Amino acid sequence: MGPIVRYAVDAGWTMGFMVFRYAMGGLEADSMVVGGRLDT
Repeated sequence: MGPIVRYAVDAGWTMGFMVFRYAMGGLEADSMVVGGRLDT
C-alpha cells in the first residue's frame, strides 16, 4: 500500500505543480512548490 499511495500523491503533486506553474508562470511558482514539498 505504501509505494502505491506515495506514487499517487507524487502524481497529484506533479499535476498540481504543472497547473500552478502554468497559472503563475515562472520561478516564483517553482520555489513555492518545492518549498512546500520539502516541508511536507
